[in-house]
Amino acid sequence: MFHGYKVCSGWVRGTHATSPVLPVTLVTQLSADRLVALERLVDAWQAPLSAAVYVDPAKWHVDETMLRTLLLKSQVCQKWLSLSIVFQHGYQEAYPIQTLRNLALNLSHGSVFLLDVDFIPSPRLAERAVARVQLYAKERPGVKVAFVVAAFQPTEKRSPNAVLPGDKVALMRERESGLVQPILHPLGEHASHVTTNYPRWYATTVDYSIPYEVLYEPYVIATMPGVPPYDERFNEYGNDKCAHVYEMAASRYQFVVISDAYIIHMGHGNADWKVVQDNDKAWKQWGDFMDEIQARYGWRPETPPRLQREVEMGYLPGEWMKPAVGVQ
Repeated sequence: MFHGYKVCSGWVRGTHATSPVLPVTLVTQLSADRLVALERLVDAWQAPLSAAVYVDPAKWHVDETMLRTLLLKSQVCQKWLSLSIVFQHGYQEAYPIQTLRNLALNLSHGSVFLLDVDFIPSPRLAERAVARVQLYAKERPGVKVAFVVAAFQPTEKRSPNAVLPGDKVALMRERESGLVQPILHPLGEHASHVTTNYPRWYATTVDYSIPYEVLYEPYVIATMPGVPPYDERFNEYGNDKCAHVYEMAASRYQFVVISDAYIIHMGHGNADWKVVQDNDKAWKQWGDFMDEIQARYGWRPETPPRLQREVEMGYLPGEWMKPAVGVQ
């Protein structure tokens, strides 16, 4: 059992899952109907990948066959992919995204790339990540770093069959042509990602540090040890990744944006588990979570003015906004 779920941890271990050459593991989770996306991700990443798969016990005989077929036909998956299985219990329960992430995180080796299965990383991102981690370990020993990878998505103008851009120059050409845009907002101004500072990313050829801001939820490659477990109160959709990044900031991770790498979201249909979202419960949990983090770490960040304005306009609840603590 794992946090109340029947699981098979390490159901499959890749032959190179603990590679000394590429000590960075991509950590992800998925339901059994997303195996095409998983195979695509393993092919693009070409480094250790730990995935937790959520399955219906009544359909396990079918899902197991599909998983074994994937492993048999793909030498890349045999080499890099480690799989853990989480069995659903109950009827139409919420998708336990944080539980799945924690189980996958347990099988990681080295630094960790915390990513959803529907993304594609830019070429050689694993090698670039390892180089950054080794450089920071040498120049700033003991400092915990979360390397932010800029996230993009195709626009409706882009053909779904078109080859993805192979480097930043090609990506910038597609952005200027209106074929790709920053994730969730054409100008990169969504609250979840605005802190990345897309205008700066477009122009730079060097990595840059950024401050943490509340509700920021980038996709990061984090040095280890130090990454906290995901808070499983947020298994229902809403603030799940926000909470994890928030605790990373509280535990003194520094955020550095990688200048020459990116990820592209390939899209997915609406998941059934999203309909169970309770916004009032999610925001109540968020406020309780911030209070607990303050008590545990003696830290609470300032609320950015843009979020204060959204509260004033009624777009966000504001009960969780309290004075900053422990911020220099």
